[in-house]
Amino acid sequence: MNANLMDDASFAVEALTSSDRVDLGTGRPFQQMARAGPRATTHFDPDEGCAVIVSVGGLCPGANVVIRKFCNMLRNYGAPKIYGVRGGFSGIPDDSSWVRLTPEMVQDIHSQGGTFLKSERGPTDHVAVANALKAKNARQLLDRGGDGAHKGIPQIFTAVVELEHECACCGVPGTIDVDIPLVDTSLDLDTACTAAKE
Repeated sequence: MNANLMDDASFAVEALTSSDRVDLGTGRPFQQMARAGPRATTHFDPDEGCAVIVSVGGLCPGANVVIRKFCNMLRNYGAPKIYGVRGGFSGIPDDSSWVRLTPEMVQDIHSQGGTFLKSERGPTDHVAVANALKAKNARQLLDRGGDGAHKGIPQIFTAVVELEHECACCGVPGTIDVDIPLVDTSLDLDTACTAAKE
């Protein structure tokens, strides 16, 4: 089954499949997203624009791993300009929050606690974020965060579309609550289970 997860203006389509697990209340199988993988060609020219990485919401183990993996994968696809933004979505409109990420800068961050990019929660001016992404010619916005961050991504995407700027917006779930629909695990599932056992 294919489902367009955004709207008519979105070209992104994700494959949804039924899992082996069944909802005991309704008897229906749970839906899950098919795993993504490397692609032979990319939609965006890596030399055009830049990629932006943010960390949003509460801290979780593995946040720096995601930032490092984002950087390394973008480099594998040939992206020369990768920025990290300190302060979550709210930091995007502030030029002083943008940091050019180099391989040397992210090489060992996976062994550090917290998040290298200083995660932040709070209300976000999605239009201001979209305007900043357009001004910087950001072509990819990559986020690590929980359910609040994943609610903010579509709002930012909608604002970017209204500005007629093309910017892919995606997120990696990181939450100890494990409360993001269609995701049966996240970065903090093990942490949540360990804390619950104790």
